[in-house]
Amino acid sequence: MSLDRIEDFFQSKYVLYIILGITIVNLLGYLSMGDFGSITLFILVGILTNFFNKNMGIILVVSLFITNLVVAKEFINKKIEQYKIKESFESKKKEPEEEINITIDQYGDDDNYEASEEIELKKKKNNIDYASTFEQAYEDLEESVGSEGIEGLTIETDDLINKQQDLINNVKQLRPFLKQAEKFLTRYQEFA
Repeated sequence: MSLDRIEDFFQSKYVLYIILGITIVNLLGYLSMGDFGSITLFILVGILTNFFNKNMGIILVVSLFITNLVVAKEFINKKIEQYKIKESFESKKKEPEEEINITIDQYGDDDNYEASEEIELKKKKNNIDYASTFEQAYEDLEESVGSEGIEGLTIETDDLINKQQDLINNVKQLRPFLKQAEKFLTRYQEFA
Protein backbone atom coordinates (compact mmCIF):
# COMPACT_ATOMS: atom_id res chain seq x y z
CA MET A 1 0.00 0.00 0.00
CA SER A 2 1.29 3.38 -0.85
CA LEU A 3 1.19 6.41 1.40
CA ASP A 4 -1.51 8.03 -0.78
CA ARG A 5 -3.83 5.05 -0.31
CA ILE A 6 -3.40 5.25 3.47
CA GLU A 7 -4.19 8.98 3.38
CA ASP A 8 -7.29 8.29 1.28
CA PHE A 9 -8.38 5.53 3.66
CA PHE A 10 -8.17 7.85 6.68
CA GLN A 11 -9.97 10.66 4.82
CA SER A 12 -13.06 8.50 4.37
CA LYS A 13 -16.00 9.89 6.30
CA TYR A 14 -17.06 6.48 7.65
CA VAL A 15 -13.57 5.56 8.81
CA LEU A 16 -13.32 8.90 10.61
CA TYR A 17 -16.67 8.27 12.37
CA ILE A 18 -15.53 4.81 13.48
CA ILE A 19 -12.22 6.20 14.80
CA LEU A 20 -14.07 9.05 16.52
CA GLY A 21 -16.45 6.58 18.20
CA ILE A 22 -13.55 4.45 19.46
CA THR A 23 -11.78 7.59 20.68
CA ILE A 24 -14.85 8.84 22.58
CA VAL A 25 -15.38 5.44 24.25
CA ASN A 26 -11.70 5.30 25.19
CA LEU A 27 -11.68 8.81 26.64
CA LEU A 28 -14.90 8.17 28.57
CA GLY A 29 -13.27 5.04 29.99
CA TYR A 30 -10.27 7.06 31.16
CA LEU A 31 -12.61 9.67 32.62
CA SER A 32 -14.66 7.07 34.52
CA MET A 33 -11.46 5.58 35.98
CA GLY A 34 -10.25 9.05 36.95
CA ASP A 35 -7.16 8.63 34.77
CA PHE A 36 -6.65 12.29 33.88
CA GLY A 37 -3.00 11.68 33.07
CA SER A 38 -3.98 9.50 30.11
CA ILE A 39 -6.48 12.08 28.89
CA THR A 40 -3.78 14.75 29.10
CA LEU A 41 -1.33 12.48 27.26
CA PHE A 42 -3.93 11.88 24.54
CA ILE A 43 -4.44 15.62 24.05
CA LEU A 44 -0.70 16.36 24.01
CA VAL A 45 0.04 13.59 21.50
CA GLY A 46 -2.85 14.87 19.36
CA ILE A 47 -1.43 18.40 19.40
CA LEU A 48 2.06 17.16 18.53
CA THR A 49 0.75 14.92 15.74
CA ASN A 50 -1.19 17.87 14.32
CA PHE A 51 2.13 19.63 13.62
CA PHE A 52 3.20 16.76 11.36
CA ASN A 53 -0.09 15.72 9.76
CA LYS A 54 -3.39 17.56 9.28
CA ASN A 55 -5.51 14.41 8.73
CA MET A 56 -7.81 14.03 11.76
CA GLY A 57 -8.10 10.26 11.36
CA ILE A 58 -4.34 9.81 11.55
CA ILE A 59 -4.10 12.24 14.47
CA LEU A 60 -6.73 10.27 16.44
CA VAL A 61 -5.23 6.87 15.62
CA VAL A 62 -1.70 7.95 16.61
CA SER A 63 -2.99 9.55 19.83
CA LEU A 64 -5.02 6.44 20.71
CA PHE A 65 -2.14 4.11 19.94
CA ILE A 66 0.45 5.96 22.01
CA THR A 67 -1.93 6.59 24.93
CA ASN A 68 -3.05 2.95 25.05
CA LEU A 69 0.56 1.84 24.82
CA VAL A 70 1.48 3.93 27.87
CA VAL A 71 -1.61 2.80 29.80
CA ALA A 72 -0.87 -0.86 29.00
CA LYS A 73 2.74 -0.40 30.17
CA GLU A 74 1.55 1.14 33.48
CA PHE A 75 -0.98 -1.68 33.93
CA ILE A 76 1.65 -4.36 33.35
CA ASN A 77 4.05 -2.64 35.77
CA LYS A 78 1.33 -2.54 38.47
CA LYS A 79 0.55 -6.23 37.97
CA ILE A 80 4.24 -7.13 38.17
CA GLU A 81 4.59 -5.07 41.36
CA GLN A 82 1.52 -6.76 42.88
CA TYR A 83 2.92 -10.16 41.93
CA LYS A 84 6.27 -9.34 43.55
CA ILE A 85 4.56 -8.15 46.74
CA LYS A 86 2.38 -11.26 46.83
CA GLU A 87 5.36 -13.50 46.21
CA SER A 88 7.45 -11.85 48.92
CA PHE A 89 4.51 -12.08 51.34
CA GLU A 90 4.05 -15.78 50.61
CA SER A 91 7.76 -16.48 50.97
CA LYS A 92 7.77 -14.77 54.37
CA LYS A 93 4.63 -16.65 55.32
CA LYS A 94 6.07 -20.07 54.47
CA GLU A 95 8.75 -20.95 56.95
CA PRO A 96 10.25 -24.41 56.79
CA GLU A 97 9.53 -26.66 59.72
CA GLU A 98 12.49 -26.87 62.02
CA GLU A 99 13.22 -29.57 64.52
CA ILE A 100 14.70 -28.30 67.74
CA ASN A 101 16.41 -30.70 70.13
CA ILE A 102 16.79 -29.62 73.72
CA THR A 103 18.71 -31.64 76.26
CA ILE A 104 17.87 -31.11 79.89
CA ASP A 105 20.12 -32.58 82.56
CA GLN A 106 18.40 -33.30 85.81
CA TYR A 107 20.43 -33.76 88.99
CA GLY A 108 18.93 -35.19 92.07
CA ASP A 109 20.18 -35.12 95.64
CA ASP A 110 22.65 -37.83 94.80
CA ASP A 111 25.63 -36.53 92.81
CA ASN A 112 26.08 -39.90 91.14
CA TYR A 113 22.56 -39.76 89.72
CA GLU A 114 22.57 -38.13 86.38
CA ALA A 115 19.69 -38.37 83.95
CA SER A 116 19.17 -36.57 80.72
CA GLU A 117 15.95 -36.12 78.93
CA GLU A 118 15.61 -35.44 75.21
CA ILE A 119 12.74 -33.17 74.13
CA GLU A 120 11.85 -32.66 70.51
CA LEU A 121 9.82 -29.70 69.55
CA LYS A 122 8.48 -28.95 66.15
CA LYS A 123 7.92 -25.39 65.10
CA LYS A 124 4.45 -25.07 63.65
CA LYS A 125 3.84 -23.33 60.34
CA ASN A 126 0.96 -21.23 61.60
CA ASN A 127 2.52 -20.26 64.89
CA ILE A 128 1.86 -16.52 65.30
CA ASP A 129 4.03 -14.45 67.56
CA TYR A 130 1.56 -11.77 68.63
CA ALA A 131 4.11 -9.65 70.46
CA SER A 132 6.46 -9.33 67.50
CA THR A 133 3.52 -8.84 65.11
CA PHE A 134 2.16 -6.00 67.26
CA GLU A 135 5.64 -4.51 67.57
CA GLN A 136 6.16 -4.68 63.80
CA ALA A 137 2.76 -3.06 63.17
CA TYR A 138 3.62 -0.26 65.61
CA GLU A 139 7.00 0.27 63.91
CA ASP A 140 5.32 0.38 60.50
CA LEU A 141 2.79 2.92 61.78
CA GLU A 142 5.53 5.02 63.34
CA GLU A 143 7.50 4.84 60.10
CA SER A 144 4.54 6.01 58.02
CA VAL A 145 3.37 8.86 60.27
CA GLY A 146 6.59 9.60 62.14
CA SER A 147 7.14 9.80 65.88
CA GLU A 148 5.51 13.25 66.04
CA GLY A 149 2.54 11.80 64.20
CA ILE A 150 2.07 9.10 66.83
CA GLU A 151 2.29 11.71 69.58
CA GLY A 152 -0.22 13.82 67.66
CA LEU A 153 -2.56 10.83 67.37
CA THR A 154 -2.23 10.23 71.09
CA ILE A 155 -3.07 13.87 71.85
CA GLU A 156 -6.01 13.81 69.46
CA THR A 157 -7.28 10.58 71.02
CA ASP A 158 -7.07 12.11 74.50
CA ASP A 159 -8.96 15.17 73.25
CA LEU A 160 -11.61 12.93 71.72
CA ILE A 161 -12.03 11.02 74.98
CA ASN A 162 -12.39 14.31 76.90
CA LYS A 163 -15.00 15.58 74.42
CA GLN A 164 -16.94 12.33 74.72
CA GLN A 165 -16.90 12.63 78.51
CA ASP A 166 -18.16 16.21 78.24
CA LEU A 167 -20.90 15.05 75.89
CA ILE A 168 -21.97 12.31 78.31
CA ASN A 169 -22.05 14.82 81.16
CA ASN A 170 -24.15 17.23 79.09
CA VAL A 171 -26.62 14.48 78.24
CA LYS A 172 -26.88 13.60 81.96
CA GLN A 173 -27.60 17.27 82.74
CA LEU A 174 -30.29 17.36 80.06
CA ARG A 175 -32.23 14.39 81.49
CA PRO A 176 -34.25 16.39 84.05
CA PHE A 177 -35.06 19.03 81.45
CA LEU A 178 -36.19 16.35 78.97
CA LYS A 179 -38.39 14.70 81.62
CA GLN A 180 -39.97 18.06 82.41
CA ALA A 181 -40.55 18.72 78.70
CA GLU A 182 -42.13 15.28 78.35
CA LYS A 183 -44.53 16.02 81.23
CA PHE A 184 -45.38 19.35 79.63
CA LEU A 185 -46.14 17.69 76.29
CA THR A 186 -48.38 15.07 77.89
CA ARG A 187 -50.32 17.80 79.72
CA TYR A 188 -50.57 19.81 76.52
CA GLN A 189 -51.93 16.80 74.66
CA GLU A 190 -54.56 16.28 77.38
CA PHE A 191 -55.85 19.84 76.96
CA ALA A 192 -55.69 19.87 73.19
